[in-house]
Amino acid sequence: MGYTLSIIVPAHKEKSNLMDTVSYVMSQVVLLRDLVTDWEIIIVDSLEKDGSNDGTPQIADKLSVFNQQIKVIHNNGYVNLGHKYWQGVAKAQLDYVCMVPGKNTLHGDSIVNLVKALPDRGIAIGYQDDMSRRPWQRRVISKSFTAFMNLVFRLDLTYYNGTTIIPTALLRSLNLNTTDFAYMAEILVTLIKKRNLPYAQAPFYTRGRRSYGKTRALKFDNILSVSKTVTKLFKTIYFY
Repeated sequence: MGYTLSIIVPAHKEKSNLMDTVSYVMSQVVLLRDLVTDWEIIIVDSLEKDGSNDGTPQIADKLSVFNQQIKVIHNNGYVNLGHKYWQGVAKAQLDYVCMVPGKNTLHGDSIVNLVKALPDRGIAIGYQDDMSRRPWQRRVISKSFTAFMNLVFRLDLTYYNGTTIIPTALLRSLNLNTTDFAYMAEILVTLIKKRNLPYAQAPFYTRGRRSYGKTRALKFDNILSVSKTVTKLFKTIYFY
C-alpha cells in the first residue's frame, strides 16, 4: 500500500536549523520510496512579536525555489505552534499529514518508523525513544502531563505531544482550533475517544537539546493555556 504525505515543518527563529531539518525529511522520504508514493514539505514560519525575524523566512523561500515540492506559509506576526500546524493542514494537498519540528532535533529513522506503523485507516503516534536526552524540567513536565492525560481520559498513550501521522481529511473534519502546545493532545484524544480510530505507537529519536534557539514550552502563559485546553477537552469528551 502506498501513502502520500504532507510534512508540516513549523519554524520560528530556526535559521540555523531549517535547512538541516528539510534535508533530514528528504532523506527519510528516500528511504520510504516503496511506501510513500508522493510527498510535499510545508514550511510554516512566523515573526517575533515585535515583527523582527532571524532570516528564517528568507531561508524557507530559497528552499521552495530549489524544490517545487517545498511550499511556504509566511505569518506576518508571531503565531503559536498549533496555529502553524492547522495552517499546514489547510494547505496540505496529500492524503496524510505529518509534523516535523523545524528545530532539527529528529534523527534516525523517526519518520520511517511512523509510516511503517500506520494501521489501515488509522493514525501513527510517535513517542520519544530516549527521554534522558531532554532537560530534566521538560522530562518531569512531559511525564506528568502524559500520566495525567492517561488517567483523566482512560488511555494508555506513551506520549501526547510528538510527531504523528494522521489522514488529512480526518483532521479537517474535526473542526478544532486549539493553537497552544496541547493542540496534538486534543486531536489524539478526540480521534481515539470520539471517533474510535485505530492507532499504533512508534518511537522517534531526538538529539536532546537544540543547537540553536530556545523552547517556549516552559513559559507560564503556555502552561496556563494548556491547562485551559485540557479543561475544555474534558468537558467535550464527557459532557458534550
